[in-house]
Amino acid sequence: MADLSDVNRIEEYKRNTVSLNSQFRFECQMCGSCCKNRSEAILITGVDIFYASKELGISILDFMDRYTVRYIGGISRLPVAVLREKINGECSLMENNKCSIQNNKPGACAIYPLGRMQEYNGEFVYFTQPNSCPGCLSKKRQTVRDWLQKHNMISKEAEVKAWNKLVLMFSKMLIKNDIRLKPGDVMSQLIVTLLYLGYDTSKPLLAQIEEYIEEAKELFKDEMTEEEL
Repeated sequence: MADLSDVNRIEEYKRNTVSLNSQFRFECQMCGSCCKNRSEAILITGVDIFYASKELGISILDFMDRYTVRYIGGISRLPVAVLREKINGECSLMENNKCSIQNNKPGACAIYPLGRMQEYNGEFVYFTQPNSCPGCLSKKRQTVRDWLQKHNMISKEAEVKAWNKLVLMFSKMLIKNDIRLKPGDVMSQLIVTLLYLGYDTSKPLLAQIEEYIEEAKELFKDEMTEEEL
């Protein structure tokens, strides 16, 4: 069951939804304050990791070892990856007060100060987040669409939706069968591979995710209904 604070937060987000043609005020001040000493870690997806690894020219395994911390999610029961922090509280991807993968930074960072939710119909909904960032005091205005395009987010939407579908399939399977993963066990390693490690950055990502979705359907066909898949 979702925590009440999470439910209240979602309701707050829904009250602040914006359309792609909506305008908002923001201009990054390059202060780096949103990348330091955060109260909440930055959750990153397999899509984020794929493009970050490609941007840095390193393997996905190297990226995860250097830049992420992993744990088993309490609600999803899945292996979760968040960005690692340096000893001084900075994001591990920061260099000289800037993101070292500016052109392919994680989705949560790229769309800031906006946020994003995925509805039951699979479509994304964007919303404004309450924050004290000085960039929000700027007079510069842009549409949500322009902001997303600037950070390559619209071009990645199909990949994120497909990856989220794979995540949901695994989470439903674990919950339905009351399976609780332990770091390093066989099922945990399999899911980590299919969600994060098992992608070739020299090939298109979407086709690889879709292949894993079909493999998961075949794997779970005797345990889950067609609707659940």
